[in-house]
Order: sequence, then structure tokens, then C-alpha cells
Amino acid sequence: MVTFLASKGVAMRKRTGGKHGRLHQFSLGMVLFLAMLAAPMAAHADDNVQEPKLIVDRNNDIYGTQEAFDLVVQARTFDPMFCPEEQRDRDKAVALYVQAIAAQPGAKLNGPIADRIAQLYAFYAGKEAGKEIEVKPDRSLACHWWNRCLELTSPNQLLWAQAQMGLASMGVIRGDRISALDHYSKILDVDFAQIELPDWKVWPDGETERDQAILERELAYLRESIEGIQTRAVEKKFLVLGRISKDAALEFIQSMAAKYKGTPTGERASNMMAALLAQARRDPLALPDNFMDKYEPTTTQASAMRPQGPQGQVASKASPQATGADASGWGYWNIGVAACAVVLAALVVVGIVRNRRKNHAD
Repeated sequence: MVTFLASKGVAMRKRTGGKHGRLHQFSLGMVLFLAMLAAPMAAHADDNVQEPKLIVDRNNDIYGTQEAFDLVVQARTFDPMFCPEEQRDRDKAVALYVQAIAAQPGAKLNGPIADRIAQLYAFYAGKEAGKEIEVKPDRSLACHWWNRCLELTSPNQLLWAQAQMGLASMGVIRGDRISALDHYSKILDVDFAQIELPDWKVWPDGETERDQAILERELAYLRESIEGIQTRAVEKKFLVLGRISKDAALEFIQSMAAKYKGTPTGERASNMMAALLAQARRDPLALPDNFMDKYEPTTTQASAMRPQGPQGQVASKASPQATGADASGWGYWNIGVAACAVVLAALVVVGIVRNRRKNHAD
């Protein structure tokens, strides 16, 4: 544009002269000067565009719109977790949370909001002011909103595993064991090392050592939480499987002890396996046939499963002379033989006593 104006100025100078020409030259000079000032301003116009201001609450949660923020604030005036008892109204809170999700499509925070709705339907019950009928849990709606939470959250978030646990619990309560087992399995498939910070919150940029320490501490907490959820999933899946097939339950707990060896989840599975072995020794009829042959660990495994003393020693060690399935020194065979001997001795004594009484009577 500057080149174009300069060429037009040269042409005008050829056609005009005197005072009138000088006036035109002055006007063209001002145009050229203003054009030269405007060029760099236009070039940097994009740099001066300010990014939209984040809408963040005191929990560092990021909202997509001001409307969504206002709706959540209003919902919490009825949410039993946040409001006084006399203001509790689950249905009003849920309606406002649903509107908040609709007001910020695509916002990462919609996942936690859906999770809160699911919790209200799953666990909340009680008498609310102005209502004659007591509010009761609605498990089907709880499942709906936990499924929505899964859609709005990625598997590398702690919230995703928590929603899976909620769905598994609803499956158990509703008697849908297959569904519960599926959700427990998905929890156990999560790699806790891949868990990331919630993407709906503001976090430090990590440029300073202090910021880096905050991020590392939060990640450590999230990974410990995942391990805790996985440990509970092992326990609960074992119990559900046990109602379907004891063999399947025992195979599962043994595989978990091996898969998660060296972690809290693996330790819990090993302890459960050790407890089952102890139960089998006490009451073999309570477990499947040939349990000891299939699940009795090797000497090394059994030593690892036993409780450890303060210096790392095995707390209760089997005697080298122990025989049979029971490591205490008495096998089931020996117990049976001893019991039979006691019964026979008692019969002999009873017979002798009767003969003496008979002879005395004669």
C-alpha cells in the first residue's frame, strides 16, 4: 500500500506546480507517514489480542462459561454436601447441575459434575423440608450419570476409575454380577503410572522447584489413590466371583498376587491367598476339591506369604518334621487316625465297665 501511494504522489507532482502543488505534496507526505505508522501496528495487532480470562473457582476448577459457573454456585445451595440441612433439595440441585453441563459443552469440568449427580442419586436419602415423601436413592439414574462421567473423562484420570467403581457397586446392589465383574476388571487394567493431573483444574507451570514439588506430590497422591481403588477391586471381585465359582475366585486371587507383586494390591492378594490356605487346612470341605494340590504355594511362595516379624523373620515357621497338608505338624491323616484311636479306646473302656457291672450283678 505504501508503494502504491508513493507512485501516485510522483504522478501528482508532475501534473501540479507552485503553491497548489506544494500543498498536494504536503498532504501526500502526511498520508505516507501515517501509512508507515499503521503498517507495524497492523502487523502486531494479533499480538495485542488478549486471551479470554479463565473462570476459576476457589477449588481451581475451570469453567467454560460464566453461566455454568453461576449455575453450579446455585446448585450447591441445594446440594446436601454444601448447604444447610433445611435447604437440602436433591432434585433442584440435580436440575441445576444438568443445566450447567449444557451451558459449557466440551468443558473438562463436566465430568466431575456428572459424577456429583451420580453420587446424589446413588447414596443420598432422607427427609427434605417441604416434602412429605422421603427421598430415596435411584440406582438406575446413578448408573446413567456415571456412564456419562465415563464419556466425559479419559481413562488416565482418577475420576474415571472412581466412576467404574461406582458402576460396579451398583451392579452388586442390583444383583448384576456380570456387570460388576466387568467394571472391576476395567479398574484393574488401569496403569497407575499413566495417571495424569485433572485437566479441569489450574496447575502450576512447573518452572520453579516449588511448583515442580507441588505437581509431583499431587501425582503421587493420585497414584496412591488408584492403588487403593485397585486393592478394593481385587477384594470385591474375589467376593463376587466366589458366589459364581469358587475355583474361578481362587484362580483370580492367585493371578492378582503374581501380576501386582511388589505393590499394595499384590500384597493384599497374597495375604488373601495365605488366609485361604489357612482356612483350607482348618476346613477343607469349605473349599473346592483338590484345593491344596492346585493352590498350595511352593516353599518360597509360602514363606513370602507368611506374616513377617519385626526383623523380617517369618513369624510362624513350619517344623521340618511337619507332614501332610497342615504345616503345624499334624496332617489331616494323622488327625483322623488319632481320632479313631480315641474312639476305639473309649469303646474298650465302656465294654470293660459293662462286663464288670454284669459280673458284680451275678
